[in-house]
Amino acid sequence: MPMAGRESIYLRVDPKLKDFLVASASVNRKTLNTFCVDILSDRRKIKTLIAIEKSNHEIANLFSKMGVNINQLARHCNSTGEAATPEQLLQILEEAKAMQKEILTAFAKKEGG
Repeated sequence: MPMAGRESIYLRVDPKLKDFLVASASVNRKTLNTFCVDILSDRRKIKTLIAIEKSNHEIANLFSKMGVNINQLARHCNSTGEAATPEQLLQILEEAKAMQKEILTAFAKKEGG
């Protein structure tokens, strides 16, 4: 039963997330409810997570745009026979993929994953 001045929130999470939260609460000697409330009460962390999510979304959009640009360049080259050769385009694509992997690895390290 909820305490006076408190509201209830019901969440559905996947089993792995629930197991993680339960284990983390236990390690911190807190109930699952108290642990989750503590997390949700930290507005600075929430703002940080929102900023990270926004940044990640922007990065994903940039990679998508880069892919579209490469495809347009390849289509132009294939239809006109001008500009870069297919081999050069493939090299550019491979370099872009390597750059993407490098950036994603750096972000994963930065976020602790």
